[in-house]
Amino acid sequence: MAWLPWLPWLPWLKALHVLCAVTFLSGLLFTAAVLWTLRHAPPPRWPQERRLPLAALRWNRCVTAPALAGVWLLGATLAHTGRWWHADWLDAKLVLVLALSGAHGLLSGWLRRCVHGTVPAGPPALRWWLPGLALGAAGVVVLVVAKPF
Repeated sequence: MAWLPWLPWLPWLKALHVLCAVTFLSGLLFTAAVLWTLRHAPPPRWPQERRLPLAALRWNRCVTAPALAGVWLLGATLAHTGRWWHADWLDAKLVLVLALSGAHGLLSGWLRRCVHGTVPAGPPALRWWLPGLALGAAGVVVLVVAKPF
């Protein structure tokens, strides 16, 4: 069996996957919070006015985006190792993770445009993004832990 050599490493892979997921979700919520903070701010004109969005953009590029790559890579490895590709709970989890990944792309784009001063900070209905992201993350946790179907 091809998956047997992975068995001693399985707890480490799971731990690394959870670490990447927590890092990604923290960065995603941080990005949404920064955009929420800057939603009524005028476009930055001076370098010091760009410090917060620029720091958030750097964090997003250096920490959050690699964590997202780790989530997908390790998740696919775990799904293959555990032979879960045909599990219904994994399908539901993939829908939520895909939505969270898409939200990361949208928020990253808005943050990048905010740094360059081309659009007002934040997507429409930004006040619903933070609870929506938290509910999406909670849904992923429930599906993984309970495996309800």
